[in-house]
Amino acid sequence: MATEALRALTFTTRESVVEDVDPTEAARKQFLDAIQTQRTMFADPDYTEERIRYVRQEDGTSKKETYQHRPRSWVTQVGNKYFVVPKFGAKKLPISEKGDAIQCDDEKAVNKTLDVLEKATNNGELDKLLTEMFLARKRK
Repeated sequence: MATEALRALTFTTRESVVEDVDPTEAARKQFLDAIQTQRTMFADPDYTEERIRYVRQEDGTSKKETYQHRPRSWVTQVGNKYFVVPKFGAKKLPISEKGDAIQCDDEKAVNKTLDVLEKATNNGELDKLLTEMFLARKRK
């Protein structure tokens, strides 16, 4: 009977197997990674990331394929001014009640803005906002 063989196994619930992740730390890391990506994209207009997708073949099997993807930029230029709209995933980060865009006069100011966002994240100033947005994404 199969129960004899199964006695050698140790069973548990899935919840105890999944590693607990601190949502604040995960959100902070994700936002810091996004800031670094934006910094790289601003310095290199041709920047792309390698992504993986699975393509269904005619015989019904799936084949793993890599492709180049350009992430969406937070920085837009209007005339001779730049505007930085920080995002968490695809959603705008509502940092200020005055608006969601940060106006910058030149390219140096854009890099300084990204530095300030990075410093604020490391100091925990955005923890509440980032954690709320992180948990809202996980609920879907």
